[in-house]
Amino acid sequence: MAEKYEASYLKLARAARHYAELEARVAQYIADEPLELVWSRLTWTERFEGIHPPDAQLAGLVANVRNPIPPDLSPIIGDVVHNLRSALDIMMCEELGASASKTHTICFPMWRDLQGKPSAMAKSGVAAASNELQQLVEAWEPFSGSRSGLFDLHELWNRDKHRAIIPIMTGAQYSQCTALCGHMDEVPIFDPFPARIKVWNGKLLIATTAVIAPPIGTKIPCVCGLALDPTGWELLQALKHTIEIVEGVLISFEEGLLPEFSPPSQLEPAVIPGGGGLVFPSDMSPQDVDRWWRENSGRIEDFLSRAA
Repeated sequence: MAEKYEASYLKLARAARHYAELEARVAQYIADEPLELVWSRLTWTERFEGIHPPDAQLAGLVANVRNPIPPDLSPIIGDVVHNLRSALDIMMCEELGASASKTHTICFPMWRDLQGKPSAMAKSGVAAASNELQQLVEAWEPFSGSRSGLFDLHELWNRDKHRAIIPIMTGAQYSQCTALCGHMDEVPIFDPFPARIKVWNGKLLIATTAVIAPPIGTKIPCVCGLALDPTGWELLQALKHTIEIVEGVLISFEEGLLPEFSPPSQLEPAVIPGGGGLVFPSDMSPQDVDRWWRENSGRIEDFLSRAA
């Protein structure tokens, strides 16, 4: 006799194997240093009006993507996402005892907001289930902006059905002090707030007059990573978190236990000197970052003004 949720756990294991393959591929790509930052001559345009005179000789730190993101990462990401979503749907079919003729409508319900909840619960078949089952589903917060992040899995799954999930370069992480001043007496200048921004080939990161910039052609050390678009969540971190959440859902339903979420992070982003942007601590989860943006979207200027 098959163990409870055996098919779902097999899907989870398959997702983990695809993740391991993706992790190795991403590590190889990053190790090849696909991004470099180069000081280059700039032509004056209207974007510099009020900052530099039209006759100024300008230089800028420009991103040069030496190696594009491998397109075959996309189907691997899709395989991770598909297996995770399937694990939840198969579990729900088992819970509801769905016959073969009804399995195409049974699923783990997800909804964007409260208005969509009744429809999602009804279409999934969960509305007709026991109160205990409904409480477990609701406890996992399968809606947009929740602590579980399950709705984000649903969104990725829907996207993968219609178009490829193509990661983006999260940005260049580099020291602004090193970029502008180089090293003094061969000792790197300490920069407690490295810049980390989304980047693409040809993106201008810093612009200044040529007389104070490093020599044209100077390359600045940097690192980069990959993220999910459009959330900007770090690719591997987000997928690993989702694998852990889906495993938690299976265990929760198997044992009939409600989830216990960690309290919201009290961490806040650091401000890049000069008010040039925000840097989120590495130990803030994607959900923590997303929650911070939602709660502080009206106070961004206040944060940036701290170092202006």
